[in-house]
Parts: sequence; C-alpha cells; structure tokens
Amino acid sequence: MEDKTAYCRGYIETKRKNEGNKGKPFIPNKKTKPRHSRVLTFDTETTSDTFQNLKVGYFEIHEKGILQESGFFYNPMPENNLDVNTRFTIPQNTLSQNPLSYEEVQILKEYAKKENIPLYTTKQFIENIFFYEVYEKETLCNGFNLPFDVSRIARKAGNTVKGNPTKGDILLLFPHIPNSLNIKIGRMGLAETISFVNPETEKGEEAPRLKTKGYFLDSSHLYSVLFGSGTQHFSLKQVCKNLKTEHQKEEVEEHGTITNEYLHYLQWDVKATYDVYCILEETFNKYGLTKKEITKIYSAASIGKAALKHLGIKPFLDLNPEYPSINLGRIMETYFGGRVECKLRHEIKPVEVLDFTSMYPSTIVLLGLWEYMISEGYKEIKATEEIKKFVDSITLEDMVNPETWKQLVGIVKVRPDKDILPLRAGYNENGEKTVGLQYLTSNHEMWFALPDIVSSKLLTGKTPEIIEAYKYEAGRPQKTLKSQKILGYQINPKKDNLIKFFVEERQKIKNEMEKLENEGKQTSPEYSEKDGLQLALKILSNALGYGIFIELITQKTEKTLVVCRGDKKFSSIGRSEEEGVYFNPLIGSTITAASRLMLAIAETKVKELGNSHYYMDTDSIFVPPEIVEEVSDFFNPLNPYENVSQLLKVEDKFKRVKDEKTGEKTPVQYFFGISSKRYVVFALDEKNIPDISRMEGKLHGMGHITNIFKEEITEEDKHWHPLLWKDLILYHMGKLDHEDIVLKYGNKFEIAKVAIRTPTTHNRFKTFNEGKEWEKQIKPFNFFNQGNRKDKDVFPIAPMRKNPQEMVKYPFIDYISGEIKEGKEYFKPMDKTFFDYYRHPEIKFEGKRGLLKRRDIFITDIKTIGKEIPSVDETGIEAEEEEDIQVFEEKENLLYIIEKECEKADREGKTRKGDIARIKNQIEIYKEYNPNEEELAEYTVRCLRTLKRTGKDVKRKPILLTDEKREKVLNMPEKEGKEKGIPEKTLQKIKAKIREGKALNGNLESTKKIMEYIDSQKGEIKIC
Repeated sequence: MEDKTAYCRGYIETKRKNEGNKGKPFIPNKKTKPRHSRVLTFDTETTSDTFQNLKVGYFEIHEKGILQESGFFYNPMPENNLDVNTRFTIPQNTLSQNPLSYEEVQILKEYAKKENIPLYTTKQFIENIFFYEVYEKETLCNGFNLPFDVSRIARKAGNTVKGNPTKGDILLLFPHIPNSLNIKIGRMGLAETISFVNPETEKGEEAPRLKTKGYFLDSSHLYSVLFGSGTQHFSLKQVCKNLKTEHQKEEVEEHGTITNEYLHYLQWDVKATYDVYCILEETFNKYGLTKKEITKIYSAASIGKAALKHLGIKPFLDLNPEYPSINLGRIMETYFGGRVECKLRHEIKPVEVLDFTSMYPSTIVLLGLWEYMISEGYKEIKATEEIKKFVDSITLEDMVNPETWKQLVGIVKVRPDKDILPLRAGYNENGEKTVGLQYLTSNHEMWFALPDIVSSKLLTGKTPEIIEAYKYEAGRPQKTLKSQKILGYQINPKKDNLIKFFVEERQKIKNEMEKLENEGKQTSPEYSEKDGLQLALKILSNALGYGIFIELITQKTEKTLVVCRGDKKFSSIGRSEEEGVYFNPLIGSTITAASRLMLAIAETKVKELGNSHYYMDTDSIFVPPEIVEEVSDFFNPLNPYENVSQLLKVEDKFKRVKDEKTGEKTPVQYFFGISSKRYVVFALDEKNIPDISRMEGKLHGMGHITNIFKEEITEEDKHWHPLLWKDLILYHMGKLDHEDIVLKYGNKFEIAKVAIRTPTTHNRFKTFNEGKEWEKQIKPFNFFNQGNRKDKDVFPIAPMRKNPQEMVKYPFIDYISGEIKEGKEYFKPMDKTFFDYYRHPEIKFEGKRGLLKRRDIFITDIKTIGKEIPSVDETGIEAEEEEDIQVFEEKENLLYIIEKECEKADREGKTRKGDIARIKNQIEIYKEYNPNEEELAEYTVRCLRTLKRTGKDVKRKPILLTDEKREKVLNMPEKEGKEKGIPEKTLQKIKAKIREGKALNGNLESTKKIMEYIDSQKGEIKIC
C-alpha cells in the first residue's frame, strides 16, 4: 500500500447577487445585436519572417448582403526610402524581411487603379474605416483567424493588468491615432474574445463611457463549433470546400511578395471569408435562438445555455441565491471527470470496441435530471440508513433496470477501506494530478456521488463504510417555462424531455440518411440538409451535458477567499472562481459519476464472463471479441430510447465483413496500448503489416508536432500519425529494431506550429523586443515554428516554413533568453521522442506489461483544489504558461507559502530588501501569537502583492513648474487638452494640484503630455 495525498474539488464562496457595474468605466447597454445587417470583412498579408509585418490588407463592407465599399490598405514607405526600386531579397537563413518595396507599392497602386478599388494607408483604414465602422456604426467585424489580422494593424502591444506583464489579456494599442481606443483580446476557453477598451487613465481618473465594446466574429472558430468539436482547427480552404462556398479558397505560388496574382488572391480570401460568415449565420439561425448573439458563441456550451434560456429555464443559483455554500462544498468534493485508463499495456490482442450511445445525454435521461434542470430547486434529504440498505442490496442485474437509476441522485460520506473509488492524486514523479480508479483506504472521511459508491459495490462485492448520506428530489417546475421552437421543433419543457427528444430525433434522421446512402443519394441537397440537422441535434444534446453545470470562471487576481469542501469551511488565498450561469454541481457531478457507473457495470459484466477489459475512455470499453455481443446485449433493458437499437453498441469503423458461419469479422481488429490516451486499434494486411488505412487511435502529447515525413505540408497531408503508429507496432513486434528507428527518425526533429495567444507567452519575448521599433518586434498572435527542446536551457523558435524540418539548419530565437542561436544540438531528435513515447508508463496502474493491476493507496491527507486546467502538452509554450491546479491551503500552511515567496524574491533581487525584511519579521511575530485564519489569509495576500512589486512600481518623479509654465498650464483650454489626449477631468485635477503648489508625478502619462505641451515654452523645470 502506497501513501498519497488526495486532491478534492472545493467551492469558493462568492457574492451571488448582481451588484451592477459599480466603479467600472463601461456599463454595457441593455440592447444587444444578435444579428448584423452590416459586416466589415478584412484580411491581411504579411512578411513571411519572424515579425510577420503587414504588407497589404483588403476589406469589404456588405449591407444586407450587398457590397457597399471595398479597398486595399498598406503602410507607405518612409520618404527617404522612395528611391529604392528593387525588393530587398532576404536569404532563407535570416530572421527578418523588409516590408513593401518601392516596386511593390507601384504594383499595388497600378492594380488598385486598374480594378477601380480605393487605396488607403493603414492609418487611414484604421481611422476612417475600421474605427468608424466597428465602433461608431457598430458594424460587425468579421475575419478568418481574426485576432491575427487585428493585431497586424496595431502599433503597440501590452496587457490589461498593470504592473504584471504576464497576467490579464492581450492589449493592442494605436499610439499613432490620436485619442484612439485600445483593443483587448482575451481567451475564453479555446476561443478569443475581442473588444474595445478605453486607453489607460490616471489613478482616480474616470474613463469616458464606451458607446460599445464592438462586435467581432472569428469565423474560423465559429465553424469549428458548428461543424466540428470546437477544439479542431480548420483552414479556410477546408471550410470553403466543406461549405461549398461561391468563392473557394485559391492558391498562390509564393507568399510575401506583392504581385497582381497575390493581390487577387487576397481579394478572393476576403470574399471567401464573407461567404463562410453568411453560411454560418444561416446555419445558426436554424437553431431558432434568435436572442443569442452570434459573436458570443465560444463553444457548444454557449448554444446549450442559450437553448435553456430560450425555453425560460432560469439558473439554479438565481432561484436559490441563499443556498448554503457548505452544501455546495460537499457536492463539489464528489466531482471527478471521465474515466480513462489503459488496462492492457504493451501486448497486441484482438479487440472489439463498445461505445455507449450519447453517454452524458443517456445518463441525464436515466437519472431523471431533466426534472432537476427545469425545477425551482431541489430538496436535500438526509437518508443515511435508506442509502445503506439500497447499496447493500444492489446487484449487477438491478443496474439494467431503469427504475434503479431514479434512486441514484445522492451523495455519500464514507471512510474508505479497500474500496474502488476515484482518486485525484499525483501518480508520477512530477506530481501531475490526474484521476484514477483505485483501491482506497483512509482514516479521513470523504464525500462521493452515490453512483461511485454503487460502482465500488459492484467491483468489490462489498458496501463501503457509509457515515452519512443525502438523497435529492427535484422541486416543482419553474413558472417561467415556455414552449418554443428549437431547430424547427416545438418544445414544451414541461412535457418534453428535451435531451431524450433530441437523441431520438437524431437517430431517426440518421436512419433516413442511411436509406438515402443505399439509394446513392449522399450528394443530394436532401442528404446535406439532413446531415446538417443531425449534427445540430448532436451539438445541442451534448452541450446540455455536465459541462455547463460545473462551469467556473477563474479570476485573474489573488485575494482572500472563503473555501468550502466536504464539511469544512476555511479562509485561504488564491484566485476566486465565479460560477457559470447555469452552475449546479449536483447535476454536473451526478452526470459524470453515472457515466463512470456505466463503465463499472460493463467492467463487472466482463469479469463475470471470465475476462478483462483492455481500455476505457469516458464512453467506451474495449473487450475481447468473444464476449462483445453478450456485454452489448446485457445493457438492452436499460435503453431509454424508442428508436435507438442498442445503448451499448459495437463500433466497426473499418467496415469489416462478417462470416455467416463462424460469426467472426474479417480482417481481425487488434488493440495496442501504451497508456491513457495513447492507444491504437488496427488491422493487418496480407503481409501481417499494420494497415494504415485501417487504423484509428490517439497519440496524446504528439498532436502539436508537424508532419516529419513530408518536405512540404499540404492541407491534405496533415494526418501522419498512422505512419508513426505503424512503426511503434512494428518495433513492438520486433520487425524494426533500435538501429532501424535511429536511422529513420534520428535526423528528424520535433517541430511544432505555435501562436502567441497570451500575455505570458508574449512577455517571454520582452528581452528580444526591448528597444526595437514595432516592425522588429515579435507581436501577439504571430505564428512561428517551435523546436521542442533537447534540454531546459534553450527553447528554439523561428519563422514558419513550408518544410518545418528546415528550421534546424538556420538561426533561431531562444524563447527563454531572447538571444539568437544556431545548431541542431538544441533540438530534440524524433528517435528520442519515439522511444520516450513507447516507454511512457500507465501511471494509474501497477505493472509494465500485459494486464495491469489497480494501485492500493492509503490517503494520508486531503487538500482542496480549484478548477482543473486541462493539461496542454500539445503546444509546448502553452503548456508552460498554463498554471497548475490551485491548491487552497489552510491556516497551518499559509506562513510556509510566505516564507517560500520571500526566498524567491530574495534570489531574484527585484523586491526591496526592506520589504522582505519587514515581512520576515512579521512572520516570526505571527508564529508567536497564532492569529485567526481570516487575518492570516488577508496578510498573506498583502505579502504576495508586496513581494511582486518591484522598485520601479513605487518610484515617483516629482516635477515643479516655474510660474511662467504654471500659467501656461492653468490657461490651457480643455479642448486643447482633449486633442493632446488629456481627458477633461484629468486636466482639472492637474490644474488643482498646480494651484495648491503640489508637484506633478513625472512618471505619469498625463504629466508627460503636459510637458510635451509646454516644452517649447521658456521656463526652468525644477526636479525635487
């Protein structure tokens, strides 16, 4: 038995009543614009170097589908460069290119004149087109990968959190445009949000109220939500092809050089992007969610929440604002995600894959959770003895009785004693926290969802020691419920189980599509329409799964918190977590626990048949072929749908042929697993070699690596993982040896494509960018190739290339130091990656090969954590910037945190020595008199803020003006102040200070503008 610390979710107490926007400069208008009749679409072409500077842009404005205006824009060359008449050709091994040459400017002017298209400077475009349309007229700004294009027209970049360049959102500035707004680009999951914000104001100064935050739409992400998973990236070429747009994406031989063909290519991209937008708008309109803003669809969950609102379903906490935080903390402790595990490792076995039909929607239907979603609330009833008897009496056969599932909404406190229960812990040397199903023992009492307790009873045959238990009953339906049309169907939430209806209707449509396929009509308009409808039904039914009910938004700044977990309530420090609109953890936790119960039932049945499963992944189980039908049929009585043939169906993605005599399918399907999310299902060809055309699996941790087998990556040639899996299998089979792998992979390297999407990443280029003009800086949303490092001291990045493998031949920027370096020795060769991948352990189990065993764990301690951030090992840099799970420490550990931060600040040498000494003295005092936890938490927050504050943050530069200059400022008209970018109230405060004889702070932006205003006047300036 091994000792582990358990990490359990907690609930952060928040103010649930809306207090408005007191103290905030922007008060959003009550009116919304769900759809837009006027649309500005624009695209930019850039240099193909590290800096990706704007060369030329093109825009079109449409009003109700009719083109109103169009134009090119560019950055004109400085006057002293106008005599250059040849483009400076940059060798491939350098990092930068010049923007437009004189010759290219002439080509652009002649093309624009010939096509009768207006030509603007970029400054004119920003002032007269972009800001006028998008801000003044509230025109929708549309683009494909819009954050990149918006960042091309800016002239400065920063972030939204003053004093900490790694926090907040990306901030784009336009200092060359007088009195211009800034643009903020933040992350919302995998989407970006774009909005106008006011320029920075002085302390105590009130910013003017914005007319609008603007309406921005990235059609690339919206397509991914409506037609993909919301996590996939699609190129404009793929999207145009799939949507059959009027203007298809064109190709051009060379990027970065202005030619007539290149300018036509740019125009065509804008037209294609507008076509995409029109189809996406039409697609979303079919949902019938007329009040949902199309610019605020960040994921499928956005659509799900809009559907609930459309039906008049109000959020749980809106109806129950006084619901006890301690109760929510108990429920949150029971929350774990989906079950994923690789039970069979490094052995190749014949396999069949069983997949649950719409796992999360199905559990919602079986548990009766729709009644909870539409209810005013629910009753929490203490039912310890009742639940003990229920768990004691439960059998495997009971679990395929739908009536049993109605009794599973509850939570249970147990003292684990070799019970098989989910555990979130650090299983490897790095302490990375993940969830595994283990034999648990502990002296601590822990809360679990009732379905997890039933799972343990099925898997172990014994009932856990139950200390306390609660069951829940849905209250009466909400009074605001209303019958509405969604996707053309009239839905009455009081009578119709929306989720059950969507699953059944989708199956009906898929059956009709299958009939059309048999008739050879899969290219017909009727087939396309049905395909679009079944996809929309799938998106909506899955969007109403657990995610929106467990949604928490982590705030950006640390403060004192009140944390609830289990039966505890304590003060701590960290970033608060605000509840999502439909936050209801009872529903969210019960859904995921019920999904794990489904898998436990299947596992128990497999064991009953004398076998073991090989792999599990959220809604699927991989089993030996000889038992697949029996396991599948066992779930038939539990099927809650009328027209779905099986709840647990056999997946056959390779369209194998079934022998009528033996019942076997050919060719045989095999499984090979390495660890969770690292497995492959495949068939062999006639030479007993893995057939890459019949291969499907997951290569977790490798998705970021560009194709190492091709010299030039094309749209059709990105799926190279089967080639790698083929070699992994052959190596395991002994048909390739160590030398074969080194020979094939030793001269190839891990190269990824990455974009700068957060202040943390952008700040890493601070050293490189410092003191350089904008054109020579690495900017937010630049794309580049990243060489995954061989060691931790150097992290190579360089311009994107058609053949990413060429990166190793030329100079690169070290992401860590900002220095220019060169050499293959800094890159990780793919043979090392290959062997590391093959040896990757399955940390959730004991053993290295064959059928692995569950770990036997004794829980020594329980820590409370916040929202789990998905591990992003797909992107290297992004993985580094993602912060670890928040651990909310209790009183006894807070002083330890301060001491560690003091040591760190002392090493870095940026914090004042006096501040560090003062904090250390206070720590000793606190150790003596033992303050209460709330006082200590507040002091910890103050200390952390002090330690992050550098000397530069607290310096002042007092400036006194002579009488002559005082008079000049006092007589300065407010209109002239506004022209200089000094707001009226700021100027009034400056004049008041001068009248009182006080010094101005020379480090403030307003003072700098005042000094610029009086700089040409005579008079001495006295510096205190």
